[in-house]
Amino acid sequence: MLCIVASVLIDLKRYDEALGIFETALQLAPDLAEFHVNRSQVCSGRAHYDERSATCRFVLKLRTVRRSFANNVARLVLVCNEI
Repeated sequence: MLCIVASVLIDLKRYDEALGIFETALQLAPDLAEFHVNRSQVCSGRAHYDERSATCRFVLKLRTVRRSFANNVARLVLVCNEI
């Protein structure tokens, strides 16, 4: 539920509020890769590209990441580095 609300806030460009929600979600489930990736989207929207790239790299180190999801994150890191 939190992610749905935060996603709507991202669409509305209300990044600070979305970031707060994702930070709360990460406190509840710090090893859930999807929350970190969602947080990286907020960083992108706020033009915090270094933080976004660091978040993506962190996700790749999580042991709970599915292989297909990790591959998508790895591609995202490559794109982040090109910006």
